[in-house]
Amino acid sequence: MSSGTAKAQIDKKLCKAFLEASELYLINTPFNSVKLTTGNGRTFTFEQLVQENWPSKKIIQIDEQDFNKLKNRNQKFHITITNWIVTTTDPNYAGALTGLAIQRGKTGYYQTDHLFWLLLPLDELKKGVVPERLIYAVENIRKILESSDDNSIFGNGFYKSADYKQILKSDTLYVKESHLSYYFNSPELVKKNYPYPFKIVNDEQWLKAIVESKPNVLFVDYVRSGNIPLSNGGWAVGDRNAINIYQAKNGRLIISLYPWKGIDRKLEGSVFKKFVK
Repeated sequence: MSSGTAKAQIDKKLCKAFLEASELYLINTPFNSVKLTTGNGRTFTFEQLVQENWPSKKIIQIDEQDFNKLKNRNQKFHITITNWIVTTTDPNYAGALTGLAIQRGKTGYYQTDHLFWLLLPLDELKKGVVPERLIYAVENIRKILESSDDNSIFGNGFYKSADYKQILKSDTLYVKESHLSYYFNSPELVKKNYPYPFKIVNDEQWLKAIVESKPNVLFVDYVRSGNIPLSNGGWAVGDRNAINIYQAKNGRLIISLYPWKGIDRKLEGSVFKKFVK
C-alpha cells in the first residue's frame, strides 16, 4: 500500500522488505499483555501471537513515542493493535478504524508506509467476545504477506482469497440476524442477492460455529467504525463499516471488505452483491 492511500493492493517491494527484515517492532499498548481465552480453553496474549507467527524475527517491544524518535524509523517495520482517527471533510471516508496493522516508518494512519491492516472489533475482543478472531487475524496477515505474489487476491479496498468463489459455493454463510438491515432481514431478500448457501442465525449459533470450528461454515464478522469529528467542523456518523468473512473450521480469511467500499450501517443487498462479484 502506498502511504496515505485506501487501497488493499500490497506493495510487493515493501512486502519483500518486510519478509527479509530481521526485526519487527511491537508497539506497546495496554492490550498487548491482556490474557484472552478461546472457547476451547486456549489462553494467549497478542504478544505471544506475534512471537509465534514470526519466530525468525527479533521482536522488539517499544513505546510508540520512542519508536517515532528512532533515527532510522523509516526503515523499520512495526506491528500494533491500533485505533486510527481518520479525519477528512468528506464524511464518507472518515471514521475511527480499529484493528491490527503492520507498517513501516512513523506510526499512525498518515505519513507512513502501510503494508497491511485488518480491521477488528476491538471493544468486543477486549471483553473476551470470540477472541479466536484475533488469532485468525494475525495468522491470516502472515499468510497473506507470504503469498503476496498472487496478483489475483488483491483489489482496491478489498481482499479475496484466490478460491473465494469455490468456497462460497461449497460452504454455508452464517449471518447474524442482528447484523442485517431492518429493511433486509428475511431469507428471501438475502437469496435475491446471494445465490450461495447461507443461514440467518442468532448470536449463540454464530458463536457456537466458531468455538466448535464447524466444518463447511463461513461466518461474517461485522466491524463498525466510530463517530468522529470531521476536519471541517462537522461529524461523521460512524456508519462506514468493514466486513470480514472467515471459514469457521480453521479461521482462514476468505473476504475482507473495507469501509470505503460502501458498507453503510448494517448488511443489505448491495453488500451481499460485493461478496459474489
